[in-house]
Amino acid sequence: MKSLFRAIRYSSVGVFFAGIISVLAGCTEREGVLGILLLVLLQFCSGPAAMPDPVPFQFGNPAIDGDVLLPPTFAAFNLCVDLLNPASLDGTITEWQIFLDAPTQLQLKVVRDFGGADIRVVAESALVNGVAGLNTFSTNIPGVEVGDFIGVWIGTPETVEASSAVTTSAACSLDGNVAPGTPITLFVLAPSGGISLQAKAISN
Repeated sequence: MKSLFRAIRYSSVGVFFAGIISVLAGCTEREGVLGILLLVLLQFCSGPAAMPDPVPFQFGNPAIDGDVLLPPTFAAFNLCVDLLNPASLDGTITEWQIFLDAPTQLQLKVVRDFGGADIRVVAESALVNGVAGLNTFSTNIPGVEVGDFIGVWIGTPETVEASSAVTTSAACSLDGNVAPGTPITLFVLAPSGGISLQAKAISN
């Protein structure tokens, strides 16, 4: 402690700040140096600032038994993306749900709009097998950013439930089951309905 006191006492920076403290506080230079030491110790003992607690959030549409199926015109467009409810926070997807009318293979996709015509798949889940009804899959997809969309590659597109109350939220692609980093071209096919697809995530 004595050596630290001397280092601050005789350093140009220490003398400068000690002088300021002594003038402002009406104390001696030695008391100013002790004030600096006290501030350093308080900062050291307080440690790093506490990080905010993770917040659960979800995006996409509720995975419910919709009143329509995606129409047959979607048969060639087996990569569909929900454009209505993007991610509101940065975080990690831990679970996703989808409602199906019949069994099919599925793979969740995270889609990001980089501006202009540059839209890409940036992450994906494992390939899974869905059954008729509500499907819930655990996953771990980090790196989600605010504004990201979720989509799904569907082995049999006409099996996906949708809600006719939402007519412009679904966009589809002819690009197929593309890997992360691949640009895609989306087409909004109205009336398309809101896909019964939702992701659950935890914020960073």
